[in-house]
Amino acid sequence: MVDFITKVLDALDDKRVVDKIREITPPYLPQRTTTQDVRTSVSTTEEFRKKYKELERRCTMLENKKNDIAESLSFVKSRNADIEKKLSELMIKSNGLEAKNMQLNYDLAEARKRALAIEEKYADIEKYYKMYCSLSDDIHNTLSRVLSCKSPTLFIAAGSQRDSIEGLWDTISYNREKYNEEELKILGEIFDFFFELYNNFNNIYERLDTRPGDLFDSRLHDRISGNVNGSISYVFLRGYRNIKTGNIIKKSMIII
Repeated sequence: MVDFITKVLDALDDKRVVDKIREITPPYLPQRTTTQDVRTSVSTTEEFRKKYKELERRCTMLENKKNDIAESLSFVKSRNADIEKKLSELMIKSNGLEAKNMQLNYDLAEARKRALAIEEKYADIEKYYKMYCSLSDDIHNTLSRVLSCKSPTLFIAAGSQRDSIEGLWDTISYNREKYNEEELKILGEIFDFFFELYNNFNNIYERLDTRPGDLFDSRLHDRISGNVNGSISYVFLRGYRNIKTGNIIKKSMIII
C-alpha cells in the first residue's frame, strides 16, 4: 500500500500525468446550491413573469389601438368619399347656377335694351297720340275696337296688342281707297310705331324688305294701284312675316 501511494505521489510529479489528469478533469465543479440562491432564482422568475405579463398587456393594448385606428381610418375614408361625392354634386349645381346666372345676366341686358327702346318710344307716344286724335271721327269710330283717343295711356295700351296691330293693318288695307293720302300716311306711321313697340317685347315678326325699284312679286306684294306688272315705284306700307316659320303675315302695300 505504501509502495502504491509512493508511486502515485511520484506520478503526480510527472508533468505528463498532471497534463492527463487536467485533460480528463472538468474545468470546474458546480458549486453547492444554497437556500439564498434558490430564493434569488425564484424572485428572478417571478419578476420575469410580471414583466412578461406587462409586455403581453401592452401588446394587447397596442393591438386594440391598432384596430381602433384602422376603424377610424376606414370611417375617414368613407367620409372622404361622401364629401367628394357631395362636392361633385355641388360643383354640378354650381355650374348649373353659373349657366343660369349667365342667362339671367343676358336676359337682364336684353331687358335693359328693350327698356331703353321703350323709353325712346314712350317719348313719341304723345306725338302719335296727337296724330291719331287729329284724324276724323269716322276713322276713330272705325278703329274704336283697335285704338282709343280718350288718353295717351289707353292709346298705348290698346295699340300695343297683336290683335290691334293686325286690326289696324286690315283697316288701312280695307279703307285705302276711302281715306285720303294724308290720313293713310298718318295711319301708316302709327302702324309702324306700334309694330316696333310690340316686337320689342315679343320679337316674333320681321318687316319685309320691300323697296322702290324691286320687281313686283304677288307672293310678297299687294298692289294698291298702277300697272299690273313692273317695278315698284312707291312702298305705302311694308308687310311682315313670322320669324320662326317664315310665313308671310301681311304683304307689303305698294304702287307700281
